[in-house]
Amino acid sequence: MIARALCAAAALALAACGASPPPAPPALVGAVPVALLDLSRALELPPATLCRRVGLGACRGQPFDLDRASIAACMVRRDLDLATPADALIWRALPLADGALTDLDHPAVRGAVDRLFLRTQLVGTDTAQWVQLRDLYRHLARDRPKVFRDWAVLACFGALQQLKHW
Repeated sequence: MIARALCAAAALALAACGASPPPAPPALVGAVPVALLDLSRALELPPATLCRRVGLGACRGQPFDLDRASIAACMVRRDLDLATPADALIWRALPLADGALTDLDHPAVRGAVDRLFLRTQLVGTDTAQWVQLRDLYRHLARDRPKVFRDWAVLACFGALQQLKHW
């Protein structure tokens, strides 16, 4: 009871000073943080692969940066899908040439984004989300036409931010 009161007082004091309280440590299942398990499931990547990519070695419950882990997971999934298009989980059958989408409005592009959202949020993209992602691609492609690889990671990262416990 006293500990709760002290924690509440500390949180209020920090808020009054304009500071935010330190983040809670990630929940653990065995030795693997739950958030990494969610990333692993959503993108069908082995937890050990993710742990190595974010510098956790053997996933022993060490603190980690969830945003960094998300970006790493998105990069691994993108690279695997592009390296083996026949077995691609998300980014498959895309109209790609020389690192750029040749037809952003091709059904395969919307299909890939829908698969991504279905795997991370259990719902496909709505029209507003799709328009935002399409506009983001167009904006990025103005300065650099070969932007697909970066856009795929940004789209994935955005979808992963919606997982419940984040």
